[in-house]
Amino acid sequence: MNSPGSAGPGDPRVAGATAHGRRGRGTGRVRGYSLGAMWSVSTWVRAGLLFLLAIGIRLAFVHATIDSVWPYSVGFEGDAIVYWNQAHALINGLPVEHGLPLRPPGTGYVMSWLWDGNPNIEGTGFLRLFWIALGASVAPVLYLTGRGALGDRIATIAGAFTALATGPLLLSATLCSETPYLVLATATAGLLASVRRTWHAAVWAVLCGVACLFRSEHLAHFGLGVVWLLWRKTVDWKAAALLVAAFVTPLVPWQVKVWQSVTDLNETVRITPRYTMGWTAEAKARIDKLPAFARASSVAMIQDAAKLRGAARVDISHLDILEQAFDYTPERLPRMPFVSVYGPMNFYLANDPTSHGKFSRDALFAKPPLHGGAEKFPQGLRESLPTDLSLSYPPHIRILEHGYGMRLRAMFDDPLSWLRLVGQKLAGAWAGAAHGLGGYAFPLGLSGTRDPVDLVVPGGSGAIAWQLLWLALAAGGIAFGWRKPGVQAWLLMGLGRLAVIVLFFGYARQGALLAPALGVLLGVLLDRVWSRGVAIGALLAVLGLCTAELIRFRSAPQLWIDDTQITTTDPFALKYERRAIHYR
Repeated sequence: MNSPGSAGPGDPRVAGATAHGRRGRGTGRVRGYSLGAMWSVSTWVRAGLLFLLAIGIRLAFVHATIDSVWPYSVGFEGDAIVYWNQAHALINGLPVEHGLPLRPPGTGYVMSWLWDGNPNIEGTGFLRLFWIALGASVAPVLYLTGRGALGDRIATIAGAFTALATGPLLLSATLCSETPYLVLATATAGLLASVRRTWHAAVWAVLCGVACLFRSEHLAHFGLGVVWLLWRKTVDWKAAALLVAAFVTPLVPWQVKVWQSVTDLNETVRITPRYTMGWTAEAKARIDKLPAFARASSVAMIQDAAKLRGAARVDISHLDILEQAFDYTPERLPRMPFVSVYGPMNFYLANDPTSHGKFSRDALFAKPPLHGGAEKFPQGLRESLPTDLSLSYPPHIRILEHGYGMRLRAMFDDPLSWLRLVGQKLAGAWAGAAHGLGGYAFPLGLSGTRDPVDLVVPGGSGAIAWQLLWLALAAGGIAFGWRKPGVQAWLLMGLGRLAVIVLFFGYARQGALLAPALGVLLGVLLDRVWSRGVAIGALLAVLGLCTAELIRFRSAPQLWIDDTQITTTDPFALKYERRAIHYR
């Protein structure tokens, strides 16, 4: 690592000075890492203006429509009902998701700390306001953490774009994990670019650990960041080990709780099996080897099938009934999952060839094989499937246990189909990244299609042209900025997000998380052509979007889902389905 007063070949101060010398201008260039400049009054004034811009747009957007009293926007329902239920359970001391650590805990816990537990949907007004403020804070966080390595002008442009972009705006309008996560992800990307000492890197690593408590995929950003710091020789291997320890530290309390919860599910019998017919000692011994959470349902299933086959008692041969029905006998859940247990299930669902890269529960509720004929199994087994994830249903246990392996085998067996699926994922995510600007989603409008638990995105040839334009702008920003360490850190943020999209769901909401990185690339491009005219044009664009948001607020658009106008009905019942959303 360089000494505090030195500047190595990869130091942004050197790159910035070289650029200044060649081009003879440096007003928007890197100013180094002066703490006086970082904490100056002008810096905080600009950060405050970015926050006011972002929160003003968001408040006007949310309160213009009838869904302002709900915990989500019609344009993005997401998993709001899941986190609403989590927070309600935590407040009332009830088990969260039946004691299964299915999701990262951050969102549910933050909501429970800020919410009084009012069971009415309208009782979450303060939570909604807090989420709006969180979403608005992304822009100043980007500016404050990014200006040291990017320069004041690029950081300002990136912050203003993030404040106005429709994707993050929709995320802010809904109680979701993406909004608090985006604040932390933005901070970690900006801090990574500014790392000069080991303690800087340690702060970055701790924040990465906290971010994983909201979305565990931030592990990818942390891993890429450590490799990048080693490659640039900012840290050595000993310091990298310290970073891993710093990353793990905020995770330890939750990891201990998760592992205890999984152990409890595997070993503690909550529902005692009911033996309604005779069992041999050997058969009972086999049942006792099953995970505790699966014993009662397995005993019931085996007994019902054995009776159908004319057996007077259950012997060891009848234990094969589970394999015959489901091609699987329940196993214990992985003892030491990272943050949550839903990784294998999400991987399995996201790479289902029929899902088009979007969320679909079809693969979760596929009919069991029932080898030997349905008449050998309890009546209605094919039809009486669980309506949600259930640890009493062997195929669901198998997906939680072996979801990665099951889908990887299918991907290797038919790689071309998986590559087509990856293309669909990338297209879906880019629709969220290359969304519009403001509440009107200029220039395309906000009306469009909302896939299950995803953002509404416009369609048609105009949307494709707009997305291609943004692809060209992003490519240009990469071409001009990739050599700069400050830009590289944001490219790592994009690369980590890209890996998550390829491996998991191609959500438009995943693409919306790329807004800060896209803002940085836009800033790189505009910085190269900056002039008085460009500055005036940018200012007029911001003022125009603010004026349009005020007009939208006063006009109070009507909301339509498919062909039904939303008046006072809460459309939670419409989740997990593809819907046409219209703002009229």
